[in-house]
Amino acid sequence: MLSRDHVLALMRERVHHPAGIRELLQLLKVPRDERAAFKRHVDALVASGDLIQLRGQRFGLPEKMDLYVGRLQAHPAGYGFVTPERPLEGGGDIYIAGPRLNEAMHGDRVVVRIERVKEGGRFEGRIIRILERKNSWIVGTYERDEEGMGYVVPFDRRVLMDVFVPLGQEAGASPGEIVNVELTKWPTATRGAIGRVAEVLGDIDAPGVDTELIIRGSA
Repeated sequence: MLSRDHVLALMRERVHHPAGIRELLQLLKVPRDERAAFKRHVDALVASGDLIQLRGQRFGLPEKMDLYVGRLQAHPAGYGFVTPERPLEGGGDIYIAGPRLNEAMHGDRVVVRIERVKEGGRFEGRIIRILERKNSWIVGTYERDEEGMGYVVPFDRRVLMDVFVPLGQEAGASPGEIVNVELTKWPTATRGAIGRVAEVLGDIDAPGVDTELIIRGSA
């Protein structure tokens, strides 16, 4: 009976280009009674980043498409680095310029396409997919803009975007107070992250708030 690891091993051995399910069934000679399980294994491998799903319902191995999976380490200056799970030739990380982060946030597990190699062997790439979000809770300062719209400025400067808080989701927070916000919608190409204030920690100078920030890893 086919297992997920067996499917991956067969693909590494026999599949040398992105292919649709029908072609994969033929290339891997999957018995008819195991095809439903095979499709479930493919979905699981896509979710884990071991396979990449492309347009046209085609699937391929990242190592055969110059793609890498890894964790994004964002920098407060607005760029980031991805440490690939499959080491680069010569080692090192992949530099991601700000415009090529594509809504990924610090700590996310992502798929990166290498776009060029600069002098000295530095790899530069673009994030093409987000496999796993890391931060669903963010501590920061609650503020309001001139129109009264609420937002949270993260304490961790590696989180490169503010979190919009819709009216009625501020839990009584006042501008300048430290809050813990739960992300309810991840950022997209057309809007930023959206969240709700789950906890008001208080003023930054209030007793115990600095300790809370340390405990939550935001100080």
